[in-house]
Amino acid sequence: MILKQSLPFAMLYMLMACYNRIDSVMIERLLPKDIASAQAGIYASAFRLLDALVMIAYLFSVILMPLFSKMIKEKEDLRPITRTSFSFLYFFAITAVVLLLCYKMPILNLLYNDHVQESANVFSILIPGIIPISFTYIFGSLLTANGNMKLLNITAIAGICVNVAVNLILIPQLQARGAAIASLSTQSVVSLLQIIIAFKELKIPFSVIPWGSCFLYAILFIPLAKYSTYILHCNVIISLLIMGCIAIAIGFGTRLIKLKEAGMFKGNNNVIKS
Repeated sequence: MILKQSLPFAMLYMLMACYNRIDSVMIERLLPKDIASAQAGIYASAFRLLDALVMIAYLFSVILMPLFSKMIKEKEDLRPITRTSFSFLYFFAITAVVLLLCYKMPILNLLYNDHVQESANVFSILIPGIIPISFTYIFGSLLTANGNMKLLNITAIAGICVNVAVNLILIPQLQARGAAIASLSTQSVVSLLQIIIAFKELKIPFSVIPWGSCFLYAILFIPLAKYSTYILHCNVIISLLIMGCIAIAIGFGTRLIKLKEAGMFKGNNNVIKS
């Protein structure tokens, strides 16, 4: 009985692992042997930071899962926690993507000695994947807590189909960059499907997302981050810390993040509504 009940979860984990990790394998299989290893290494060097940063979103989902489960079981209003979790992960994802793209060359030069420019080209395509992956951890957790495992597995199968198809078309032409495009396309499709299904299944209105704050934060922070690369001539780590502090200030200023919303993670799993 335990194995039978666990099967949908195991299947989902396996399917997600496939579309998240198959890119490097396909690079080695689809390219000539003399360039396959080098291209796989370039892809891996760009992928490492993405892989590390999405762990923050993953840890967030670990907290969200019991909250969602409890609230669904007790038929509580899901709108406040959906709004709060979306705001926090939107802030994290946009800030991380913008700063990493603006400072990609100093960051990659700090990490690697070889193929830095090639890694930067792949990095520019891969890193925006933080955004759909972060949203997947919110709405995927919501659907898991609601028991919609069949629908989640269907979205994962769709992700594999998109990933394999785009890789087959683009890797022979664009090599590691083709795999990066396939990865970003897959994550975007899966995220969009899960968002639509979650809102439909749980009857959450789209107005729960703070569209105004999200838009205002983006139009204020993105130009500022780009401009900072011309005026901040200090160490890249210090520059990122300075811009991180500015991002937090803008986040509070636009009311994208609110201090009292952090109270949703109280030990008794109660949600403090803003």
